[in-house]
Amino acid sequence: MTDLEMRGTTRLFSAALALNADDVCGSIASFDATTAVPACWLNDVFVEYPTLGGSSGEVTTLNEKGNAAGYSLTPEGDWHCTYWPVEGGAVDCHSAVAGANSFARDMNSQNLIVGNTVTLSNVTGVPGVHRGFLVLPWGMVLLAPVADMERSRAYSINDLGLIVGESSSGDGGGCCEGLEQAATIWDTGAPIDLQTRLVNPDGWKLIRAWGISNDLLIAAEADRNGERHSVLLTPVDNAVVVWYKWKYLIERYYAQKYDRWRKIIAQYYYPRKPAR
Repeated sequence: MTDLEMRGTTRLFSAALALNADDVCGSIASFDATTAVPACWLNDVFVEYPTLGGSSGEVTTLNEKGNAAGYSLTPEGDWHCTYWPVEGGAVDCHSAVAGANSFARDMNSQNLIVGNTVTLSNVTGVPGVHRGFLVLPWGMVLLAPVADMERSRAYSINDLGLIVGESSSGDGGGCCEGLEQAATIWDTGAPIDLQTRLVNPDGWKLIRAWGISNDLLIAAEADRNGERHSVLLTPVDNAVVVWYKWKYLIERYYAQKYDRWRKIIAQYYYPRKPAR
């Protein structure tokens, strides 16, 4: 076990939330725990990341290229999805379609970011609607829930661009206990109820999908006889699955070669400075 010491800072404590092969990222909190700033340990060197102008932020995901994403406060007091490229700086990946707040949850090797937001309601007394989102190079798009549901949440994206999360409906303000829920996968933006793809449901009801690998394994949560269980969804090989796996292996081979070259060049020309 390695203690991620906060060198050169007087802050109280740290939280590690994301990692890749070389680095660990998360946040560090002030002594009175009123603020927390995004931070990473890059090759064992502690570095504070900038926010979007507010006092707090947090890194929640880190990809193989060393690019990070999470959320931070704006001067107006809103939480915005934030992207920290390996070259340095902070990029606001929030969009007007997201309402007031957006929070990044995961990012793949192509720097595609997914997360969740609350769209503002135009009706007094009616809560906003939680929606998952995908950040593309040209902007943010909201992810629709499955049919007959109003809300969505996105939790994970793999290198093939497949996104998993949940859809829900009800009178509450988001995806929470007591609402009708459905584990959901988005393929090229189209929501699919994962329950409809099970070949052996045997009384299980899929609630949400937490993560998806590049081999199409899905970590999910399911209900059976009123009890919640963690489950693993394993793809049944067919022509579509074989094609996805082949596509991923080819893309990964060339991406790894490019990423190694790009990271070496970026670190040479844009070295990050440790916090003082």
